[in-house]
Amino acid sequence: LLVYWLSSGRWARGALFVALAALISAGIFALSLGPNGLDLVQNWPLLIVGVGAAVGLTALLGRPADRRLFLLALLLIVAGLTGLVVTHNLLPSDWLPTIAPYAPVVAAVVAFLWLLPLIFKRRR
Repeated sequence: LLVYWLSSGRWARGALFVALAALISAGIFALSLGPNGLDLVQNWPLLIVGVGAAVGLTALLGRPADRRLFLLALLLIVAGLTGLVVTHNLLPSDWLPTIAPYAPVVAAVVAFLWLLPLIFKRRR
């Protein structure tokens, strides 16, 4: 898929994304297979971070560069890192019930910010 992306003049953005997501996921699984490897039961959010990194690299390397994908990449990376914090019990146990009711508010704000450019889109 990477060769196809390069031969298409960097226009095949989907091929680049699938290739990067597969490479990053394979790397995470390879790290889990080692003798002192990652425990995927606890480190599964790394796969979400990997997909976010693949989206970000696709947005950066594809032609033309797509700035709209950077928000999606950032959201996926932040979600994966948040998942890592929760699965590794880095937050005090009494914080999670306090924070959980605010998750829909955060999701609504992110969705509004994501759709804001479509609302104020210039008409030509």
